[in-house]
Amino acid sequence: MTLHDILTVEMNHIRLFSKGTNKKSGIIFFDERLRDKCYHNYFHITQSNWDITELKAYENSHKEEGFVNFLFETEDIAPNDFFDGYTKETYAYYQSKIDELNLTPKINPDIKRVDPFHDELFFEFLYQDSMPFGESYAKGNAKRQQEVLCQNQSLYFYMKVTHQQQIIGHLNAHVEGNYAKIDDFSIAESHQRKGFGTALMKAMVDELKKLHVKEVYLVTDLADTAKELYERMGYKQTGIFYHYKKMFKN
Repeated sequence: MTLHDILTVEMNHIRLFSKGTNKKSGIIFFDERLRDKCYHNYFHITQSNWDITELKAYENSHKEEGFVNFLFETEDIAPNDFFDGYTKETYAYYQSKIDELNLTPKINPDIKRVDPFHDELFFEFLYQDSMPFGESYAKGNAKRQQEVLCQNQSLYFYMKVTHQQQIIGHLNAHVEGNYAKIDDFSIAESHQRKGFGTALMKAMVDELKKLHVKEVYLVTDLADTAKELYERMGYKQTGIFYHYKKMFKN
């Protein structure tokens, strides 16, 4: 899987949620159903000769939502002084051939694929899991995920892990032919470092093998210690991209 392959899957993945509008500098993605989710609403700069007037126009139009988010794939198209008030976050793509992952769970918890039409307990868990970002966001996020899952069952799905009859974590995948993106990897803090994460990743990989997926990738914040877990599992860094984000009072 090359970086070009990863970017193709990334574009198809975001289009499950957000409408893309082409500009000279890149693509503006906007999720009209979940306007306050940063990772569904951003200006993806793809051209090295980007137009500062387009960036300023986007900032002026989108700051009413409370934030403005720009994504750059490389530092070769480094921003100028316009971004002085922005927070820079560095992310990396980690990929692996699916048969080369090192996944040896020490426990065997209850892990199942989520039924988006009937598993209301799972969407209640998503809602509670997002509550630190506010009730309005949490409710909208859970509802939006359920909508997209119901509409795209053949290529987008969640796995959930349960302990003592309580959901404690989840993981999703977006399948594109022989490739898949693994995303939204979360284990409740009270159950971390106990083997649930490795077991959940192994269950997801087994499910993807049934779908004839050969290579997988995920995205992680390079400031997050999760990257060390992924490296132990066998994922290797393939590329880096940058988010420039600015919050506005709203």
